[in-house]
Amino acid sequence: MPRESVGAAYAAIISDLTLSESKLPDTRSADTLGAAYPTKWAAKALLANVHFQMGDYAKAGQYANDVIESKNYTFSDTVNLFDPKGYSEHIFAVVSNGNIDKRSGG
Repeated sequence: MPRESVGAAYAAIISDLTLSESKLPDTRSADTLGAAYPTKWAAKALLANVHFQMGDYAKAGQYANDVIESKNYTFSDTVNLFDPKGYSEHIFAVVSNGNIDKRSGG
């Protein structure tokens, strides 16, 4: 199979994230708090990142500003992104309890 162009790859990523943004919930339900389930804000944050990488700073700023202005998240004063105390800053994060499931080979 021939390799897709960079533009086609970005278009597919943006299409998927835009669809995700429209389908994901605004907030996590009470039974999923703390679990690694994304919300529409995770999709917006990733869209900001993708547009930034593309050099489309206006759209990157628009999506980042949407997340910031949502007031759903606070900035952390730590530079350690894996510090559980900084969890409130993470829009989407995979949290590990340090246990390795031997059945999965991990």
